[in-house]
Amino acid sequence: EGDAAARRIGFFHWELEYPEVFFTEEGTLRPDPGFDALLGNPPWDRVRFAYKEFFKYRNAEISRASTASAAGREIERLRHKEPELWDEYTKAEQESQSLTAFFRECREYPLATAGSHQNYNPLIQERSIRLASKSAHIGMITPTGVVTDYGNRDFVTRLFRAGLVVSLLDFDNKGL
Repeated sequence: EGDAAARRIGFFHWELEYPEVFFTEEGTLRPDPGFDALLGNPPWDRVRFAYKEFFKYRNAEISRASTASAAGREIERLRHKEPELWDEYTKAEQESQSLTAFFRECREYPLATAGSHQNYNPLIQERSIRLASKSAHIGMITPTGVVTDYGNRDFVTRLFRAGLVVSLLDFDNKGL
């Protein structure tokens, strides 16, 4: 089951994909492993299952339901009306829950998973810090909430205390 999930999800292992960045030709760990520069615009989405997004192109009636309760009743009807869609829905919901559990339990993202809501952006930023060499520079486009949201306080505090933030710019793109 794990191998099937790995193929379906497309896991990526940085050290295997870029061994020259982390290891010498002899296969030992470099004295200062990691990338010299990392740039990114990680997704700003929460790590959660959103039934409206799931059903948007699969069942418009459910995605446009006026309340979560009404959507829930329609989703429950799928069990008998459209069992294939029901199976697809339950698998997607399970995968989302498993992904959330993985991020929390794998111990690779202790700061980005400290809050009640996981967001892909801090997860990717925390991974970037681990992938960077000690002398590297990292540039990320992030929503202001990554810095200001209470749930990210441990992550942001660590960045500032470690001197990892050189500058922080805030742009308002409303109305563009």
